[in-house]
Amino acid sequence: GGWVSHLSLAVYEGTAYLAYADDNRYDAAAVMWYKLPVLPPSSVWETVGSGTLSSPYSSFTSLFINEGIPYIAFSDEVGGNDRLVAERFVGNQWEAVGLSRYAAGSVQDGTVYVDEDTDTPYLAYITYLGDVVVLKLADFGEIIDWTTVGRTNSSGASGLSVYVHDGVSYVAYADTS
Repeated sequence: GGWVSHLSLAVYEGTAYLAYADDNRYDAAAVMWYKLPVLPPSSVWETVGSGTLSSPYSSFTSLFINEGIPYIAFSDEVGGNDRLVAERFVGNQWEAVGLSRYAAGSVQDGTVYVDEDTDTPYLAYITYLGDVVVLKLADFGEIIDWTTVGRTNSSGASGLSVYVHDGVSYVAYADTS
Protein backbone atom coordinates (compact mmCIF):
# COMPACT_ATOMS: atom_id res chain seq x y z
CA GLY A 1 0.00 0.00 0.00
CA GLY A 2 0.88 3.64 -0.08
CA TRP A 3 0.37 6.74 -2.15
CA VAL A 4 1.18 7.18 -5.80
CA SER A 5 1.04 10.24 -8.05
CA HIS A 6 1.73 11.37 -11.63
CA LEU A 7 -0.18 8.44 -13.17
CA SER A 8 0.07 7.54 -16.86
CA LEU A 9 -1.90 4.56 -18.23
CA ALA A 10 -1.52 2.75 -21.57
CA VAL A 11 -3.08 -0.50 -22.81
CA TYR A 12 -1.69 -2.79 -25.50
CA GLU A 13 -3.29 -6.08 -26.61
CA GLY A 14 -4.91 -6.95 -23.29
CA THR A 15 -2.13 -5.69 -21.04
CA ALA A 16 -2.49 -2.49 -19.04
CA TYR A 17 0.68 -0.59 -18.12
CA LEU A 18 0.78 2.08 -15.42
CA ALA A 19 3.64 4.52 -14.83
CA TYR A 20 3.62 6.43 -11.55
CA ALA A 21 5.69 8.13 -8.88
CA ASP A 22 5.86 5.78 -5.86
CA ASP A 23 5.49 7.55 -2.51
CA ASN A 24 6.90 4.47 -0.73
CA ARG A 25 10.15 5.08 -2.64
CA TYR A 26 10.32 8.88 -2.25
CA ASP A 27 8.32 9.49 -5.47
CA ALA A 28 10.69 7.51 -7.70
CA ALA A 29 9.25 6.62 -11.12
CA ALA A 30 8.06 3.02 -11.57
CA VAL A 31 5.97 0.97 -14.04
CA MET A 32 3.63 -1.96 -13.43
CA TRP A 33 1.65 -4.14 -15.83
CA TYR A 34 -1.60 -6.06 -15.47
CA LYS A 35 -2.94 -8.73 -17.81
CA LEU A 36 -6.56 -7.79 -18.36
CA PRO A 37 -8.34 -10.98 -17.28
CA VAL A 38 -11.22 -12.99 -18.55
CA LEU A 39 -13.88 -13.05 -15.83
CA PRO A 40 -13.42 -13.58 -12.96
CA PRO A 41 -10.41 -11.32 -12.30
CA SER A 42 -7.41 -13.35 -11.27
CA SER A 43 -4.40 -11.31 -12.33
CA VAL A 44 -2.40 -8.97 -10.16
CA TRP A 45 -0.31 -5.90 -10.94
CA GLU A 46 3.36 -6.78 -11.41
CA THR A 47 6.43 -4.55 -11.58
CA VAL A 48 7.93 -4.08 -15.05
CA GLY A 49 11.68 -4.51 -14.68
CA SER A 50 13.57 -4.47 -11.41
CA GLY A 51 11.72 -1.67 -9.62
CA THR A 52 12.03 2.09 -9.69
CA LEU A 53 13.60 3.90 -12.64
CA SER A 54 14.66 7.18 -11.08
CA SER A 55 16.39 8.56 -8.09
CA PRO A 56 13.92 9.79 -5.49
CA TYR A 57 11.37 12.35 -6.64
CA SER A 58 9.89 12.24 -10.09
CA SER A 59 7.64 15.21 -10.85
CA PHE A 60 5.94 13.56 -13.86
CA THR A 61 5.62 10.29 -15.77
CA SER A 62 4.38 9.65 -19.31
CA LEU A 63 3.88 6.22 -20.85
CA PHE A 64 3.40 5.06 -24.46
CA ILE A 65 3.30 1.51 -25.85
CA ASN A 66 4.53 0.93 -29.42
CA GLU A 67 4.25 -2.59 -30.85
CA GLY A 68 4.35 -4.07 -27.34
CA ILE A 69 7.37 -2.04 -26.20
CA PRO A 70 6.68 0.32 -23.27
CA TYR A 71 8.35 3.75 -23.49
CA ILE A 72 8.44 6.03 -20.47
CA ALA A 73 9.42 9.66 -20.00
CA PHE A 74 9.93 10.91 -16.46
CA SER A 75 11.84 13.46 -14.47
CA ASP A 76 14.88 12.45 -12.45
CA GLU A 77 16.16 14.95 -9.92
CA VAL A 78 19.91 15.42 -10.20
CA GLY A 79 21.71 18.19 -8.33
CA GLY A 80 18.44 20.02 -7.65
CA ASN A 81 17.35 19.98 -11.33
CA ASP A 82 14.61 17.82 -12.82
CA ARG A 83 16.09 16.20 -15.91
CA LEU A 84 14.07 14.50 -18.64
CA VAL A 85 14.71 10.77 -18.99
CA ALA A 86 13.39 8.50 -21.75
CA GLU A 87 13.62 4.72 -21.46
CA ARG A 88 12.07 1.67 -23.09
CA PHE A 89 11.60 -1.85 -21.82
CA VAL A 90 13.38 -4.34 -24.10
CA GLY A 91 13.84 -7.99 -23.17
CA ASN A 92 13.80 -7.94 -19.40
CA GLN A 93 15.28 -4.52 -18.68
CA TRP A 94 14.82 -0.80 -19.08
CA GLU A 95 17.31 0.92 -21.38
CA ALA A 96 17.98 4.57 -22.15
CA VAL A 97 16.56 5.88 -25.41
CA GLY A 98 19.23 8.03 -27.03
CA LEU A 99 22.91 8.53 -26.40
CA SER A 100 22.77 9.40 -22.71
CA ARG A 101 20.37 8.88 -19.82
CA TYR A 102 19.24 12.51 -19.86
CA ALA A 103 17.45 13.91 -22.90
CA ALA A 104 17.16 17.41 -21.41
CA GLY A 105 17.76 19.31 -18.18
CA SER A 106 15.65 21.71 -16.10
CA VAL A 107 12.20 20.45 -17.08
CA GLN A 108 8.90 20.82 -15.25
CA ASP A 109 6.72 18.51 -17.37
CA GLY A 110 7.22 16.07 -20.23
CA THR A 111 5.54 13.47 -22.38
CA VAL A 112 6.57 10.69 -24.78
CA TYR A 113 4.96 9.56 -28.03
CA VAL A 114 6.11 7.12 -30.71
CA ASP A 115 5.16 7.78 -34.34
CA GLU A 116 3.52 4.46 -35.15
CA ASP A 117 4.11 4.97 -38.88
CA THR A 118 7.90 5.22 -38.48
CA ASP A 119 8.49 3.78 -34.95
CA THR A 120 10.31 7.03 -34.11
CA PRO A 121 10.14 8.22 -30.47
CA TYR A 122 9.36 11.88 -29.72
CA LEU A 123 9.55 13.81 -26.46
CA ALA A 124 7.85 17.09 -25.64
CA TYR A 125 8.68 18.99 -22.49
CA ILE A 126 8.16 22.29 -20.71
CA THR A 127 11.23 24.13 -19.41
CA TYR A 128 11.25 26.02 -16.13
CA LEU A 129 11.05 29.20 -18.22
CA GLY A 130 7.71 27.93 -19.58
CA ASP A 131 8.93 27.17 -23.12
CA VAL A 132 7.76 24.02 -24.93
CA VAL A 133 10.38 21.92 -26.76
CA VAL A 134 9.85 18.89 -29.03
CA LEU A 135 12.63 16.35 -29.55
CA LYS A 136 12.86 13.48 -32.04
CA LEU A 137 15.18 10.47 -31.85
CA ALA A 138 17.40 10.78 -34.92
CA ASP A 139 20.03 8.56 -36.51
CA PHE A 140 23.24 10.51 -37.18
CA GLY A 141 25.14 7.54 -38.65
CA GLU A 142 27.14 6.10 -35.77
CA ILE A 143 25.18 8.05 -33.15
CA ILE A 144 21.46 7.86 -32.33
CA ASP A 145 20.36 10.76 -30.15
CA TRP A 146 17.69 13.38 -29.55
CA THR A 147 17.43 16.41 -31.83
CA THR A 148 15.16 19.43 -31.45
CA VAL A 149 12.38 19.62 -34.04
CA GLY A 150 10.38 22.48 -32.54
CA ARG A 151 10.30 25.09 -29.79
CA THR A 152 7.94 27.81 -28.57
CA ASN A 153 8.89 30.93 -26.69
CA SER A 154 5.98 30.87 -24.29
CA SER A 155 6.65 32.03 -20.76
CA GLY A 156 3.76 30.24 -19.12
CA ALA A 157 3.11 26.83 -20.67
CA SER A 158 1.46 24.18 -18.52
CA GLY A 159 -0.26 20.88 -19.20
CA LEU A 160 1.16 19.06 -22.18
CA SER A 161 0.05 16.58 -24.82
CA VAL A 162 1.82 15.46 -28.00
CA TYR A 163 0.72 13.47 -31.04
CA VAL A 164 2.80 12.57 -34.11
CA HIS A 165 1.61 11.44 -37.53
CA ASP A 166 3.85 10.85 -40.55
CA GLY A 167 6.71 12.71 -38.91
CA VAL A 168 4.68 15.82 -38.05
CA SER A 169 4.38 16.59 -34.33
CA TYR A 170 1.31 18.27 -32.85
CA VAL A 171 1.58 19.71 -29.34
CA ALA A 172 -1.18 21.03 -27.10
CA TYR A 173 -0.60 23.02 -23.92
CA ALA A 174 -2.17 25.80 -21.86
CA ASP A 175 -0.44 29.17 -22.25
CA THR A 176 -0.92 31.20 -19.08
CA SER A 177 1.42 34.05 -20.07
